[in-house]
Amino acid sequence: MKLVTPYFRSPFAAYSPFAELEREIGRYLAPADGACRTASVAPVTDVREDKDAIVLSVDLPGVRKEDIKVALHDGVLSLVAERRDEKESAEVQYHRRECQYGRFERRFEIAVPVNGEAIKAAYKDGVLTVTVPKTEAAKPREIGVNVE
Repeated sequence: MKLVTPYFRSPFAAYSPFAELEREIGRYLAPADGACRTASVAPVTDVREDKDAIVLSVDLPGVRKEDIKVALHDGVLSLVAERRDEKESAEVQYHRRECQYGRFERRFEIAVPVNGEAIKAAYKDGVLTVTVPKTEAAKPREIGVNVE
């Protein structure tokens, strides 16, 4: 499986001589009043594979089920969701808001044949689990060895 989104960073590209400078600039430009910044954030995703399926577990705390879309098109699995900002009211005063709100989209290229009709998505306790079953052709099979 190959990750298509620009959010992915190779572990070999993790070092940046400017990383510390970027952090300091980010701290300097952060809102002093604790206001929440709206941003498009890619959620943490685990992708695992066994002999029968590819399973994605996506952390989506605070996202409503109605705001999640999962689609498969031309071998690319797309996850789209939006975490909506709660509107402030006169009775509530925030002293600091660090939560990020906004829409995100992640795409995963699936390199093995899968059964698109049997894909299942379940959302429980803020975790989206997408199960993408492989076709019989993609599953490993054991080949017997004959003695001659």
